[in-house]
Amino acid sequence: MRIAILNYADVRNFGDVLFPLVIEKEIRARLPAATIEFITPTGDTWAGMFSRRLDRVQLELFDALILGGGEIVHRFDSMLLHIYRRYGLDSIDRPTDLVYAWTSAPVRYKAWLALGAPDPDDQVRQDIGSAAKNLNFVGARGSRSAANIRSSCGASVEVRQTPDLGWLFPRLLERRSTLSNVDGHPYFTVQTLGFSDLGQSVAALRAISRIYSLRVVLLPLTRCWRDVVPLKAAYDVGEGEFSLIDDWTLDIDKLAILGGATFNIGQSMHGFIGSLSQCRPAGLCVAQRNDRFAELLEDSQLNHFRSTSWDSVETLAHTLVWSPLGAVLELRAKYERELDKIFDAMCEQIMSGPEVRP
Repeated sequence: MRIAILNYADVRNFGDVLFPLVIEKEIRARLPAATIEFITPTGDTWAGMFSRRLDRVQLELFDALILGGGEIVHRFDSMLLHIYRRYGLDSIDRPTDLVYAWTSAPVRYKAWLALGAPDPDDQVRQDIGSAAKNLNFVGARGSRSAANIRSSCGASVEVRQTPDLGWLFPRLLERRSTLSNVDGHPYFTVQTLGFSDLGQSVAALRAISRIYSLRVVLLPLTRCWRDVVPLKAAYDVGEGEFSLIDDWTLDIDKLAILGGATFNIGQSMHGFIGSLSQCRPAGLCVAQRNDRFAELLEDSQLNHFRSTSWDSVETLAHTLVWSPLGAVLELRAKYERELDKIFDAMCEQIMSGPEVRP
């Protein structure tokens, strides 16, 4: 049995790298004899995943095609091409074809799993509708994404609202320990795409460090958006008081760093989920908009873990230190159960579904 996991690990973004690893782990736990391969827009091998380029694969030779995780139901091809050019990678002409172009292939089982969908324009609505009707399973990772996909498909396609795959990230760390200190100190992690006022933000992080006796660890998570640049600027202003994790540290190791932190503050959605899923407090410094952050926080009733700017980061840190995590533990357990049921049903259908060949 051959199964392909389609993914965007080649953009080298924290969540996008870990999604296919989680899917692979969950499938192997249920179908240990399956041969699992990875398909990306570039065929670039990353994080130990030997990948093949979408336009160089005979899709009809697979028994299942699964695309899972990330806000990727869109047509932002110019954005993706810019990222690939920066890495020196040769991509298919339309990288977003990884979402749509394979769905009519004569394959036993095909799925969109826990995908995010920003508000679609008319062309994207048409592409979603044309693709989704050919799938065995359509799963959207939140209420906004589910509504956007449903409005594009009509009543003929069942769209399931699912938890984000990031709630299963800790399973990638089984049999290995998280960190308890960095440079010999307990710590909290910080990630950002940019500080509104660098000097003021560094002063606030120093204050948090002193109040709670924690090292500030600057942790880049979004290579594609070069978050290491503002973090390096904060490191330089910090004059040796902060630690900066190397941008090219393996994403699985960054997950372990999040798991060892006293708390995490940042602007990475999957840095946030990656912390909470390991029972570590986490906060988001993001503006109030109708976006993927609002979807996550409102669906999970976690709005109290948001600050709308870095100006109030000290207040957010206080909230994280003193907020009980009982509700987060219950949420994690609930989401794990839901995702386990989805993977159980998916693997059963892959095994029992009728063979489809051209």
